[in-house]
Amino acid sequence: MTTDPPPARRSLAEWEFTVLDSALVAPRMMRIGLTCPDLARFDYAPGQALRIAVPCGRDGVGERDYTIRGLDRAAGRMDVDVLLHGDTPGPRWARSVVAGDRVRARGPRSPVRLWPGRDWYLLAGDETAMPAILHMLETLPAGATARAFVEIADPEDRMEAAIRPGAALTWVLRGRGGSPHAEFIGQVLEFPRPPGQGQACVIGQTGPVQAIRRGLMAAGMAREDIAAEGYWRPGRTGGVIESLD
Repeated sequence: MTTDPPPARRSLAEWEFTVLDSALVAPRMMRIGLTCPDLARFDYAPGQALRIAVPCGRDGVGERDYTIRGLDRAAGRMDVDVLLHGDTPGPRWARSVVAGDRVRARGPRSPVRLWPGRDWYLLAGDETAMPAILHMLETLPAGATARAFVEIADPEDRMEAAIRPGAALTWVLRGRGGSPHAEFIGQVLEFPRPPGQGQACVIGQTGPVQAIRRGLMAAGMAREDIAAEGYWRPGRTGGVIESLD
């Protein structure tokens, strides 16, 4: 018996950007403006990220994934948002960049994006997922509806977004309802799914992402209608990304 080999994983395109500017857009969110001569040919879907090379002290250079928050090809500008959580290589890099710095990156990447032709979307994630979720709400396909839930540690973490008609966003404070994520997971799973074909995008801390994915499937949502990715696990560093197929 012979089997076909698994399809080769497509390599990510390599880019070299120049930093235009950086600014805090929320108490813990840094927005970094980037440009490069080839930006006109950069193609991505809202929700995808760049894998950016960042200094890691004695360990040299590592890679961290940061969501593309917006792209203006006419202006030659791409924005990426970086959550400033802890004294780790990614946040240290984001705090230190200045205009003119060179940035090496690969991408875009991430299977979590809005699939076309769906009637409704359910989006859920924590602070690390805010840039992806807000960008997807801002670019919602015409005629579709969306409900988003974002779990945050502090009301100050909330960010403004020009979300499309048909979209609604609920901020859920962490720590309510017993266990740290109980309220968030509960609200997502209690969402009454509309008629028609939908898609769930669930991203952020791996534990809650897994719990929501399992809960949606237990409630009858098909596995192929759920795009889930674990961005991080408590106590682990190194840019852990887990695609939960």
